[in-house]
Amino acid sequence: MVSVFPLALPYASVDPSIASLLRLQITNVEDTERYQAQISENSCVSITKFNTQSKKSLAGPLKYVSNELPEFPLLLSVPGQFHKSKLHLRFAKRDLHDEHSLVILKTLGEDTSHDHLRQFLMSDDLESKSREVSKIAFSKFQLDSSDYEIIVNDTYDPAKFSNGKLNYFLWEQDNTEKEPSLLLTFSFWVDPIEGADETRAPPQPLREKALPCPPKDREPTFTLSDFKQAFVFSTEDGPEFRGCLSGYEKNLPKLRKAVHALCEDASYMESTFRKIISSKRSIIDTLDILVDSQFNPLLLRLDLPRLFQKNFLIFFDVIEKRMSFILKEVLNSTLLTKMLTYLSDVTPHDGAESSPAKKTFEKNSKEYYEWLNKYLSNEKDRPELKLLAKRKLFELSKFDYLNSLNLASNNQYFNQFLENLLKFSSSKFKSQKSDIKDFKTNQKLLSDDASVYLNTMSRFNSEKLQYRQTIEACANNEELSEVVKLNPLNPTKEMLESESAINRVMSSSKVDLVFASGSGQRPAPTLTFHQSTPQIFTDDQNSEISGILYALGGKGKPGWHKEWVVLRDGQLKEYSDWRKGKSLINKPIDIALASVKPITYDKRQFCFEIMTSKGQKHVFQAINDDDRDKWIKALYNAGQITQRLVAAEKKRKSNKPNLHLEKPSFAKDDMDDDKHGSPVSIISSKIGSPDVKEIDYLRAVHTIPDSNNSYCADCGSSQSVEWISVTFLVTLCVKCSSCHRSLGSHVSKVKSLKLDNFENENRVLLNYINNSQVNRYLLSKKYQISPDIDNDNRLSFIRDKYIDRAFVDKSLNHDELLVNAVRKIDIANVIKALNCGGNPNLPLQMGSQSAHVQPITINIFEYSLRKLVEVDEEGTVREYFVISELLVHHGCNIDKIHELHDALNHTDEAIGYWNEKKLRLK
Repeated sequence: MVSVFPLALPYASVDPSIASLLRLQITNVEDTERYQAQISENSCVSITKFNTQSKKSLAGPLKYVSNELPEFPLLLSVPGQFHKSKLHLRFAKRDLHDEHSLVILKTLGEDTSHDHLRQFLMSDDLESKSREVSKIAFSKFQLDSSDYEIIVNDTYDPAKFSNGKLNYFLWEQDNTEKEPSLLLTFSFWVDPIEGADETRAPPQPLREKALPCPPKDREPTFTLSDFKQAFVFSTEDGPEFRGCLSGYEKNLPKLRKAVHALCEDASYMESTFRKIISSKRSIIDTLDILVDSQFNPLLLRLDLPRLFQKNFLIFFDVIEKRMSFILKEVLNSTLLTKMLTYLSDVTPHDGAESSPAKKTFEKNSKEYYEWLNKYLSNEKDRPELKLLAKRKLFELSKFDYLNSLNLASNNQYFNQFLENLLKFSSSKFKSQKSDIKDFKTNQKLLSDDASVYLNTMSRFNSEKLQYRQTIEACANNEELSEVVKLNPLNPTKEMLESESAINRVMSSSKVDLVFASGSGQRPAPTLTFHQSTPQIFTDDQNSEISGILYALGGKGKPGWHKEWVVLRDGQLKEYSDWRKGKSLINKPIDIALASVKPITYDKRQFCFEIMTSKGQKHVFQAINDDDRDKWIKALYNAGQITQRLVAAEKKRKSNKPNLHLEKPSFAKDDMDDDKHGSPVSIISSKIGSPDVKEIDYLRAVHTIPDSNNSYCADCGSSQSVEWISVTFLVTLCVKCSSCHRSLGSHVSKVKSLKLDNFENENRVLLNYINNSQVNRYLLSKKYQISPDIDNDNRLSFIRDKYIDRAFVDKSLNHDELLVNAVRKIDIANVIKALNCGGNPNLPLQMGSQSAHVQPITINIFEYSLRKLVEVDEEGTVREYFVISELLVHHGCNIDKIHELHDALNHTDEAIGYWNEKKLRLK
C-alpha cells in the first residue's frame, strides 16, 4: 500500500547536503496539541497528531485538501488556531561571517515564484499583505561540529494565512552584497479560524484514502497591472536601472545558448527529415527489385509492390506534411538563425567577461560622469547647451544599450517565433484540418491572452521609439529631466499600487492604458497661507525623490563623490555604491529635525546644505538650479508632511459618508469598465483657514512649485501678473486679463489676486492654478506671442487659444476624460477636460437593466455633488464642492436642473450648495 504522507506535504531541499528539514511541528497557542511531520531523504515519511501533555496520539484521521501540483496532489490541513511552528533543521558546517542570516519567508496561495520572492527579499520594503519575513543571524546558533542541528521557533499571522495555502521558504542571505539563496521549501493548508468570516472559499476536504481531483486546464487571466509591470523601460540612472541591466546581462548568455541549441536541433531535424524523404523513393524501388528477383512468379500476381506503394505513400504523406509544417512554420531554422544575430553584440564572446555593447556603454558612462564632475567644479565655464548636449548623448547611450538588451528577446524574428509557437500550442489539429493550410494568416488560432500579449509587445516597441525621439527633441535641461522622470514606460510605484488595487482584467481594448503615463493625474499642489511669516508652499507629491548627487566627503574621504541619495518617509539615506544602492554611508537623516538651504560651496554652484539637529553638516551638489530646487522642495515637503502626519493621526475624522454609486456612462455609449473611482472624496492638505485675514494671494499663487505662475500664461510677461482666470485657472498680466474680459465672463471669469477676495470653493481652486500644466495642452510651441505684441494680435491669439481651442489635441475624447476624472476626483484632469472643451452639461446614464437597476439619466453636475474634496484647515476638516464649482465656471446650466434625482441621495450640504448657486445665477 502506497503511503499518502509523501504526497501530502510538498517539501523540497535545494541541496540536502547543505540544509535540510528533519522535523516540522505545528502547534496551537498553548502548545497542547501538535501536528508533527517527519522528513527523511527529501520526502515526508510520516505525519502524526498528538497531545503534548499525555504524549498520546489524538483520535481521528488526518485532514487533507486537494492541491493542483501533480507530484503533491494533497495538502495537510491544520486548524486555523494552530499558528506556531517548530523547524528542526540540519546544516552543514561552512564559513559564514556575521552578515549571513537565515531568512524565513511565508507566502500565501500560489505566490511561489522564486525570482519574484528573491527580488522581494532584496528590496528595502518587506511589508506585505500576503507575506511575512523572519530573520535570524547564523552566528547565533552555529556550533563547532562538522554538521549541526537547530530548532527554530516561528509564528505566522492566523488572520493573514487562514483558509489558504501557506508556503514556507527558507533562504540564506548575505546582508552586505549577495542575493539570497534558497535552501528549502514546504507547504500546508491552514483552515479558517473558528468563528471568523471566511474570505477565501476552501477546496473540498479529502480524507486520507480519498483520490485527488485531477487538475483542470485553465485559461490564464492577466490584469492591466500585470502588463504595466511587465512592460517597463526606465533609463533613469541609478540602482534600479543598473539592476535592470545586470538582470539582462545575467540571463542573455543562457538565452543565447538556448536559441543556439534550438537552432542546431531544428537544423538536425530538418537534415534528417530530408534524408527520410530521399529514402522514401529508394524503399519503393528496392521493394520492386526484391519482388521481381524472388523465384516464385505467383508473388508478382499478388500485386504486392503497387499495393504497398499506395498505402506506404498514404501513411507517409501525413507524416511528410506535418513534419514539413513543423519545420517551416514552427521550428524554422532560418528564423532561429536570425534570432541569434540580435544576441551577438550583447553577449560575451571567446571567454570575455563583457559583451562588446556593455564595454561601449561602460566607457560612455565613465566618460560622462568624469566630464560632469569637471563641469560642476568649474565655476567659470558652465554653458547650459554643452551640458544639454552631453546629457542628451548619455541618455541616448543608456537607451540604446538597454534597448539592445531588450531586443535580444523582443525583436521581429523572436516575436514571430513566439507567435508561431503560441498558434501551434493553441491549435486543435485533430479536429481542425484547415489549421495547417492557413496557419500563417489565421489569427483566430491565437488565444485572446496570447493575442493581447503580442499586440502589447508591438506597441511597447513603438512606445520605446517615441520615447527616444522625445529625448532627442528636448530643447533644454529642465525639459530633458522631465522627459526622463515622466517616462510613460516607467510607471510610478503609486500608479502600480493604484492599478493593482483596481485589478482590471487585461483586454485588447486596454492596450493604450498599459502605456498611460499618468502625468496630469497627480493631485494639484496645495498652498499654505501665513499672515506675516515668510511663506513656503508645499507640494505633497514631491516629498519623495531619489537620484545621483555629488556629495562633499561622502565616502569618508575628502573631495566630492557620486552617491545614490534617497528621500523617503521623511528620511534621507546616502549610499556609496550608486549602482546598487545598498551600502549605507551613515545613519539616515531625519529631515523634520534638520534645516535645508541652497548654497554655493567653494565656487561650486547648485549646492545645498543639510544641517542636522546634532550640528552635522551635509553638502550635496545637483547638476543645475532646476535639479537643486526639486531636491530642496522635496526636502522641505518631507519635513512638513512628517509633522502633518503626526497631527493628522490625532485628529483623524471618523464616520465619513459611504457614497457608493453605480458606474456612470454616456447616454448611449458604453464606457471602460472602471468601477473603482473614489466614491467619496480626497483629502487635501490644509490651506489657509477662512478666518485668516490679509492673505497674500499673489505670493501664494506665484510660488506654487513647478507652475510658472509668476509669468503670464498667454504672453509670458513677468510684469503685473496679478490677475487670474478662475475659469481656466491660469495667471495673467494686465494686458492679457483685459483681453480675457473682452471675451465675456461666460468664457473667462477674471479676478485680481490683489484686490479680490476668495472664499469657499474658489479659495481651494487657487491651489490648482498652474500655467505650466494648462499650457501643455492649450498652447502650441509653434504659435506663441511675446509681451510686446499689439492688442489686436494679442486678442486674436487669446480667442484662438481659449474659444476656438486651436491648439488642443482633437483626437482625445475630452468628455470621457471628464467623466473618468470626476469619478476619481482627479481635479487636474477635470480642469484639463473642461479647458479642452469637455461638456459641462454632459448627460450621464446610471444603472443598467442587466444589473436589475432601472437606468436613469442625470446631468454631470448632479453626479459631481457626490464627489467632495475634504480640506484640513487648522485642524478642522471641511468639505468643498470643488468639481461642481469648476463645472459652473465653465457654463454648466444648473438653472435648468429643476430638482436633484432622489436615487442619488444627495446630502443636505449638496442640496444647499446647489440652491445657493441657483440664487446667484438669477
